[in-house]
Amino acid sequence: MSDYIVRAMAANNQVRAFAATTRDVVEIARAAHGTSPVATAALGRLLTAGAMMGSMMKNEKDMLTIKIQCDGPIKGLTVTADVHGNVKGFVEEPMVILPASEKGKLDVAKALGLGVLSVIKDMGLKEPYVGDTILTTSEIAEDLTYYFATSEQVPSSVGLGVLMEKDNTVKQAGGFIIQVMPFVEDAVLDKLEANIAKLEPVTSMLDKGMTPEQILETVLEGMDVEFTDTMPTKFQCSCSKERVEKALISVGKTELQNMINDGEEIEVNCHFCNEHYKYSVDGILFLSTFPCGPDSLVNELMIRKITNLPMINILIALIYLAFISLGLPDSLLGSVWPVMQPQLDVPLSYAGIVSMIIAGGTVCSSLLSDRSTYRLGTGKVTAISVGMTAVA
Repeated sequence: MSDYIVRAMAANNQVRAFAATTRDVVEIARAAHGTSPVATAALGRLLTAGAMMGSMMKNEKDMLTIKIQCDGPIKGLTVTADVHGNVKGFVEEPMVILPASEKGKLDVAKALGLGVLSVIKDMGLKEPYVGDTILTTSEIAEDLTYYFATSEQVPSSVGLGVLMEKDNTVKQAGGFIIQVMPFVEDAVLDKLEANIAKLEPVTSMLDKGMTPEQILETVLEGMDVEFTDTMPTKFQCSCSKERVEKALISVGKTELQNMINDGEEIEVNCHFCNEHYKYSVDGILFLSTFPCGPDSLVNELMIRKITNLPMINILIALIYLAFISLGLPDSLLGSVWPVMQPQLDVPLSYAGIVSMIIAGGTVCSSLLSDRSTYRLGTGKVTAISVGMTAVA
């Protein structure tokens, strides 16, 4: 695997550790957002930390979000990660250009300035856990170290780094998180502090080709490191056309109608991956009326008197054909029941029961159409409906 996270225990389970290499994760984010070198470094550090912290979560659907709100030119960053190593994020101002720091490094601290770091853990409870701390150095790694100590009361050491190529692409990225257990011995703490004090910068270790395992072996030298598992990590956004459609439907028919009246194509942008979703007036019209049923869409189209739109005309024709097809079983029941009734050996009055079942199914499907379309999306509802009709 290219990018991955390794987890380990040391000093007889008195220390737990995480390390990651995230070059591809950060490069994908850089390419998606067009970030400047200093913005790439800031976002890359937070993405790396988010991936490792997400892997600390316990349940399958747990989600972790790290937000930085600051007064520097970068204005803010947001990263979201899950328990499987999937991570995504964005920068408020991706094109920040700053001179190098006094040490000749990318000046992430100046890009962030003063601010607040928030960690939000959604663990499926009524309210998510939220921990807020101030930015102590604005270098991100030290700020997370302070967060762990103050908000989670877990003494930790965080190291993060992003190394850029001369063409502003990402050369290396990665980091580590070391945490001690409540029962840690003083001798173990002293050894750990001594190891960290003489540690090279993360970017230097990565540039030498050191793997996450080798980085942890260096940090935890003399502590009997035991690697427990590894897992891949990648930049992955959960946005999709269906999710965007659900979001548009949720704004309400009045707002959608205003978009239709404007007569212009709208574009929805995903902050996390910078993917663009475009919708024409026809598409918005379809979304605004379809949840209320096909008849609502036909009425809307007829009232608006939309002409010279081939897609709309074809859609109307298909809907009317569907109506005719759906109505055939009702008429056929009256025609074929005299033949079916003797073969089934049931009373003639059973035709009424069959008709009531059909009518009940129609009512139920109408009542549930809005909720089903919102939860599953138009495409899935249509496919399921057609499939069930074909089977019947």
